[in-house]
Amino acid sequence: FAITVIYEDDVMAIVHKPPGICTHPPKCLVPQTQAQSMMSMRCCVPYHVPCAPPGSEGILWRPMMAHRLDKDTEGLQLVAKTKNAYIGLQRLFANRLIKKQYLALVEGHVTGDEGTIDMEVDDKVAVSDWKVISRTRSAGLGKTHLTLLHFFPRHGRKHQIRLHCSDGLGHSIVGDRKYRGSLVGHGLFLCAIGVSFKHPITGEPINVTLPHPQRFATFPAEEQAEWEAAKDNPDLLRQLIKNKNEVHMRLSRGGSATAESEEEEEEDDEAAVNPPT
Repeated sequence: FAITVIYEDDVMAIVHKPPGICTHPPKCLVPQTQAQSMMSMRCCVPYHVPCAPPGSEGILWRPMMAHRLDKDTEGLQLVAKTKNAYIGLQRLFANRLIKKQYLALVEGHVTGDEGTIDMEVDDKVAVSDWKVISRTRSAGLGKTHLTLLHFFPRHGRKHQIRLHCSDGLGHSIVGDRKYRGSLVGHGLFLCAIGVSFKHPITGEPINVTLPHPQRFATFPAEEQAEWEAAKDNPDLLRQLIKNKNEVHMRLSRGGSATAESEEEEEEDDEAAVNPPT
């Protein structure tokens, strides 16, 4: 699969992880072919990001992922080419010195235009700031909306944004079956679109931002168009809602232990630094 390199220098890189790809090879309950085991960022990044130049201090035998994203989350991931860069990036994460920005499309009309969610995750402090970007009507949700948000997590807990959306805001992310999302079948609408930090070796500021992926505009536009077409036809609107509910039930019944075991969780930013070998 294709990986886009957004930023690169001699000791590190920033890449765009596609949705549906694990950071590390998944732990499956069934045997895998070699091709299946290669479907991870850890295995494929070295084909797109070269090692540090010969003679570099602490050169790694292959570029290493400095953190994880959930399998179905897309967006920016940091890659280290040297041991010092890896340790430096880990420390920046642990000390919450890497500022992150996410894009999320949630079900329902979020009240207010911005705010802060202070809600523990796994008995650990977790705070996220959010801001509404736009709202559109949704035929699949019937009488409510889709809301597009920017999220700025201050911590890096497991599934923090997904939980803050579902339990903090009361609005699940579109496609998030794990946390009560009802509009499924189009992927998880969560993307890490921005990182800002000081270079782990030089200290120079690095600010990288992705444009909003096209699907975050296309899907709401399709839902809005279906709503406009059906809003004056109650029978058609009920049928659209029924069809989408049937998709949700079918996908929910089709979930397997294997699929569940492949889902990755984001590591806490405050996890201990583990130097590469």
